[in-house]
Amino acid sequence: VHDLFFTPLPSSISGTVYDEFNEIIIGATIQAELLEEPFIITSDETNVTGQFELGVTYGEFQITAYKLGYLQSEILLTVNPGDNIEDINFYLDENFGILEGVITDANTNLPIPNAQISANLAGGGGSTVYSNESGFYQMNQILPGIYYTVIISKANYETTEIENQVVPGGVTIELNQQLVPYSSSILVNAELSGVTISAERIENREIISGITDENGNCHLEGLASGVEWSVTAARTNYSPN
Repeated sequence: VHDLFFTPLPSSISGTVYDEFNEIIIGATIQAELLEEPFIITSDETNVTGQFELGVTYGEFQITAYKLGYLQSEILLTVNPGDNIEDINFYLDENFGILEGVITDANTNLPIPNAQISANLAGGGGSTVYSNESGFYQMNQILPGIYYTVIISKANYETTEIENQVVPGGVTIELNQQLVPYSSSILVNAELSGVTISAERIENREIISGITDENGNCHLEGLASGVEWSVTAARTNYSPN
């Protein structure tokens, strides 16, 4: 009497992972869990074409596809020895958070266009957008449940940093922020009292003016830093040198 032993042929499961818009998802995890002893778990990650391939034994499997920022999907699949099951495709719905708001000037309450808003991850990476003409910005793909450091900046304004900002999946969080403008001052001596000193900002024609005191001094404050100003002096019946 001779005992015969048979070894089951290896099997495989392959397919592609897409998002709800039929675009491939790179870096999604595909996990196959055998639902009977020895409860083997096998996993793979989708490649640059969104495809995966799992080498498995045979039996009843739960196949799960997931990636942070998406709702996971799972199916039950029976695999026989030697099966090479193809076209097991998954379609994952997005579950990103949204961060949006309006950036304004703390002194004037006017919107600030082209402010840079960055949401940075502790391990590197993140997202950067810019406010529009109305000061509005929106970040559409914030990973849910992850701590971000949000940095808001614009030339001639103090930078604001907000730590530990978390946005749940599928939720829009409103984050408005006022930026404090940097300011400078100049002291002009005209050697004559009653002289009108005017500083005109070149880029937008904003004018800040004052009059010299009895010592001929005029102190102009609140000038934005880092931009060009044209300074002029005038008094009735006098011509500038």
